[in-house]
Amino acid sequence: MKYITLILCLLSSWVCLAQEQVKIYQGNSVLYQHTVSDISSIKFNNGSSVFTFSDHQTMSIPLTSIDSLLFATDVIYTGEAVYITYNDDNVTVVNPYENQGVTVTAFQTNVVVAATTDLDNILYVVSGSSTNGSLYLASAKDLRLQLNGISLTNPAGPAIQIYGDANATVELVANTVNALSDGANNTKNSCFKFGGALHLTGQGTLNVTSVVRHAIAADKAVTIDNGNLNLTISAATTLEPSGSGNETNHAAGLKSKDNITISGGELTITATSTATGGRGISADKDINITGGTINISTAGNGGTYTGTTGVTDSYSSACIKSDGMLSITGGVITCQSSGSGSKGLSADGNISITGGTINVKTTGAGAKYLVSGSTYDSYSSCCIKSNANISLLGGNITCSSSGSGGKAIKADGTMTIGVAGASNDNLYITASTSGARFQVSASSSGGGGGPGGGFGGGMGGSSTDYCNPDIIKSEGNMVINSGIIRANGTQTAEGGEGMETKAALTINGGDIQVTTYDDCINGGTSLTVNGGTIFVAARGQDAMDSNGSLTFNGGLVISNGVKGDGEAFDGQTGKYPINGGVLLGTCGSLMEYPSGPQKAVIFTAGAGKSICVKKGDEVILMFTVPVISGATSTTTGLKVVFSDPRLVAGTYTLQYNGAITGGTDFNGYKTGGTYSGGSTKTFTVSTSAYSSVTAQ
Repeated sequence: MKYITLILCLLSSWVCLAQEQVKIYQGNSVLYQHTVSDISSIKFNNGSSVFTFSDHQTMSIPLTSIDSLLFATDVIYTGEAVYITYNDDNVTVVNPYENQGVTVTAFQTNVVVAATTDLDNILYVVSGSSTNGSLYLASAKDLRLQLNGISLTNPAGPAIQIYGDANATVELVANTVNALSDGANNTKNSCFKFGGALHLTGQGTLNVTSVVRHAIAADKAVTIDNGNLNLTISAATTLEPSGSGNETNHAAGLKSKDNITISGGELTITATSTATGGRGISADKDINITGGTINISTAGNGGTYTGTTGVTDSYSSACIKSDGMLSITGGVITCQSSGSGSKGLSADGNISITGGTINVKTTGAGAKYLVSGSTYDSYSSCCIKSNANISLLGGNITCSSSGSGGKAIKADGTMTIGVAGASNDNLYITASTSGARFQVSASSSGGGGGPGGGFGGGMGGSSTDYCNPDIIKSEGNMVINSGIIRANGTQTAEGGEGMETKAALTINGGDIQVTTYDDCINGGTSLTVNGGTIFVAARGQDAMDSNGSLTFNGGLVISNGVKGDGEAFDGQTGKYPINGGVLLGTCGSLMEYPSGPQKAVIFTAGAGKSICVKKGDEVILMFTVPVISGATSTTTGLKVVFSDPRLVAGTYTLQYNGAITGGTDFNGYKTGGTYSGGSTKTFTVSTSAYSSVTAQ
């Protein structure tokens, strides 16, 4: 029967052209191995197996010495390997290193490997299936683990665990699907666990499901350069008990206590539980993404914890969370977070994005909490959030936040957008918010600030603090050098601003368009425009606002305020200097005025009406007055502030209530067209900073 089985195995395997090597075993030892394509024939003669090779050489092995044959497929490493094959309730092991310090012990379908050998990078090939099995591997040296169609579930612990500091290279064999899962009794907190570093590669598929905490976890660095990974976590709880001061044990699809680097492959992570704090990818140090396709969905809610000092702080779920820095230079990243206060991309350190395609959506609501005593704070969802600085220098970035108080992009430090002198096409940012603000606290003492600054209430001794749904915000300085930026806040009540900083905001370039209810662009201590093409339109407050100085040195700016209390340009000094650039601002009334040295004209005109300004035959301006928020097509008396380097003291011709045909339009500012009809008058630009003209 043994010989018949051998013949059948040889005949059936011989027709499988994909198989590369034949290995002949006596017990766990390999007697011989050779490439299948080099073997011309195998014959059985007088109790021996005779191999004839393509070079006509022959080799004879007694059949009594042969216990088994193995045809290895797609093994990328040369040399011997330990083969572990699960078959429901038993395991087959082939161990050619049993006399060299590698011990493999099988307890039914639970396999323990102890490798004390000095050999580096021994290959372990795992295949087969078991619904109640595991692999525990302790190695003194770095190792290679090849998943070749393994389906393994361990209800009592990790499906696979690599003990010690050994670094592991895990290869997913091409055209195989591998599945690992754990159970509720897993006390090791991960399904696929590594004590050392993990390098994951290959062209196969790996599905990992954990119901405890992490799907894949490593104590050292994780590197992924290939493979198709599908990670699912559904942990019911993710934090240490309140008061422990430990806020680091959130469940994660992919977790490293060191750095994580992703350069290729396809990674899909789903955190289905609404338990607090779940993450897709989490690293205690830095995360670097240079390529690959990453899709992450989290449903975990934010929450609070009380530290050892008795002060309460907040935490949140996140698609990608780095306790260090987060760097993205390439790849396609799609993130969606639905839990309260959830984050898309989050880092305690700096965030730098220089390339790639990034699409982040958060839908969770914000919430307030009591810090200590009578002091309240809040947390809210945010697509991209850094506790330090953010640099958005390249790539295609789309952010959408719909929860109350939700923000698209937020830096607790500085923010830099675009590279100085670079093409705007190198960076495209589309950001939006739609959630309402919510009240955090109220006080009966002190004065209340204006609603655009996030505080409301009367001036007579009360103030209210709100969590506002700002689109792009930094606590430190914000500098915009280049890029195409589209920011849209759809709120219908006050509370949300477009691009806001609590410090200085400087615009050196870029193609910027912002629409909001509150201030479209707001500088905390100053707002300076040196260049760029800018269009802003507010529906309830000022379009461009500075809580300090407001200065224009260049660029093209079209700014639409509102018919009521909301100016096109609003500084805090009563005047704003214009040193260069082209400005057109429309609003219902003026409280702030241009101060020169570049000349300006203030027109009084009707909504929807077109005007033309000429100096001799030179067209200085063709403009259709917008129907701003609060106005209708019949509204008259709107104020239009116009400044252009070509405006100098002298006499000009004004045409109004006519029509503009042809040319190029930029939000009412026309170039290259033709003006006809209407009425005509002359006016004088004086030596003062601005002149006033009626055009209706």
